[in-house]
Amino acid sequence: MDELRRELDGVVGRYDLTRACLQFAVRVSPAQDVYGAFDDGTRRAIKRLAGGVKQEIVPRVVVDELIEIVVECDKPGLAAWLIARSVSVACGADFSGSASALPDEYVLAHLSPVIEPSGPLLSLYGSLSGLSSSVGEERDRANPSRVPGLALWVEGPETEAIEVTVDRVGGRRFDACVSEDGLTVALVQPNVDIGELTIDSFPDSESETPEFFGVHPQSFPAQTERIDEALKLADENGATILVVPELSTFENAASELADRKFDNLRVVVSGSYHHVDERGQQRNSIQTHFVGEPKLTRKHSKTGIFALKVTEGLRKALGINELRHEWMDGRKILEQVVPSFKVRVFMGERVSCVVLICSDFLDRSVQAAIGKLRPSVVLISSMTPKVDVFVNQAVGLVGSCQSTTILVNNPRAFCELGAVSVLPVADRKTTVLEVSMKGAGSVALLNTRAREMRVVGETAR
Repeated sequence: MDELRRELDGVVGRYDLTRACLQFAVRVSPAQDVYGAFDDGTRRAIKRLAGGVKQEIVPRVVVDELIEIVVECDKPGLAAWLIARSVSVACGADFSGSASALPDEYVLAHLSPVIEPSGPLLSLYGSLSGLSSSVGEERDRANPSRVPGLALWVEGPETEAIEVTVDRVGGRRFDACVSEDGLTVALVQPNVDIGELTIDSFPDSESETPEFFGVHPQSFPAQTERIDEALKLADENGATILVVPELSTFENAASELADRKFDNLRVVVSGSYHHVDERGQQRNSIQTHFVGEPKLTRKHSKTGIFALKVTEGLRKALGINELRHEWMDGRKILEQVVPSFKVRVFMGERVSCVVLICSDFLDRSVQAAIGKLRPSVVLISSMTPKVDVFVNQAVGLVGSCQSTTILVNNPRAFCELGAVSVLPVADRKTTVLEVSMKGAGSVALLNTRAREMRVVGETAR
């Protein structure tokens, strides 16, 4: 109790009151039933006092009375959570006015606060009509760490391996991508044939755990031209975000995208590339460029494991034709990269976004982190023939937190579906949108307000 008094000493804002009460509730009763039996008189007193907190600064007399209620209550944790819930309701779940209380960028520790976007579905879709129903707080009744608009990061064994960074600067730049027309995301599939890619490091002799590394396009100039063409087409068609697939670029080409200027594009996700980092470790990394001034780039390295099943056709398409490689046919070879075990959430006031590389989305620790973060949008740069696995996971996110998941795939011969979006809509027939590209001269455009995905441009090859 003394800790709660210290936390709420002096001038107290509604954010401070809500955060301190949530932290107290978790410490006292980490798995309490927040919808359990409770004294009606105490409940009414809390709602009368905390439910009237509409201004930014809470009157001192109100704070003192609420503390006394918690002290005298036989269920202090539940009382503290109900205070936090009542303040959230009173302010419309909008704590953005207190965002300055948090650093622009910080790594989440146990009980770190996260101010969540206010009304992300309305920002993205314009109306809640036709959207899937939220699962509601009552479906998470044993979790006192969250109220609408504010959540605590509760560390547990399922996420202890993952370092999560909250990026509010990048979040504000993602906010700028959302307009009255919703969010328009362009997806490019630069390659048609698997032979347009190559692998530098392939196992030469039979081993128990064969590995590969160094996947990249065959031609630097040709690939750069294809991506440039897609950037131009996306910008001309009003896209504010463009995503390039996994392992479809080079490190220097990805970095050069930071210097581009566009009329509409605000964020360019470079596509990933294999490289050796400054510590000498092999990585699969991607860059998120916030174009315009001030320039800003964030890099993410892959965590998820990728196993590539080798067939004779795939091997020969990659130009690996020697007899010493035939032993691999029918075997799985692992991507030889060091996992980062890191996730960055771009937390804005209107939307939140996570950028992932392919099998990151299927990693259990990453899944657990995303489940806690509940991002508005998940962008996935991918190279996989198994799109259905990703769709199943994305549909689960719709059910748990109404996320919009957007995946771009490469090359077409690997999987004809170049772009897949999973939307939080009620009609299951339109929950999953899938399109095939026409080649490098076309891009897929998802518009959240229209709730549709279409292909623009003609094949250039």
